[in-house]
Amino acid sequence: MRKFYSGIVRHRKLVIFFYIVAAAVCAALQGFVAVNYDINDYLPEESPSTISLDVMEEEFEGGIPNVRVMIRDVTIPEALEYKDMLKDIDGVTEVTWLNDVVDVTVPLEMADTDVIETYYKDGCALFTVTVDEKKRVETVSSIQDMIGEDNALTGSAVSSDRILCSLSDNGFMV
Repeated sequence: MRKFYSGIVRHRKLVIFFYIVAAAVCAALQGFVAVNYDINDYLPEESPSTISLDVMEEEFEGGIPNVRVMIRDVTIPEALEYKDMLKDIDGVTEVTWLNDVVDVTVPLEMADTDVIETYYKDGCALFTVTVDEKKRVETVSSIQDMIGEDNALTGSAVSSDRILCSLSDNGFMV
């Protein structure tokens, strides 16, 4: 061990030179590193979660919902308008809301309360949205712009988008 640190001290200029070269090479190459924030890609092929995801993709059309959007203080007709606006956003492949489960033209008191409250409660509408992974960043940004600051977004696509945005805001290449 003594030989090691003695050699470093004796050849400190050479060590510093190689450190600077290595740092410059790493800085130049960082833009070529792809980062995958989708945790599902890191699951083993034989894990129950991976098998379940594969079965769902085979059995059902469309993707797996990856965004939940909550709009505050809306009526049922206003929520239906928001649903249409969400569908029109480029990158949104599917939007699910109360009217996909229950006939909203019938008084809501006639339907199951638990089902209603899954999508609409206290004047707040909760939409389940499927976003194309290739357009995730632009689509999440468009949804946020459409709903405004008073409403809320959550989900795996939103988390990935916020990670990417915070990295780019801090000067990291994404």
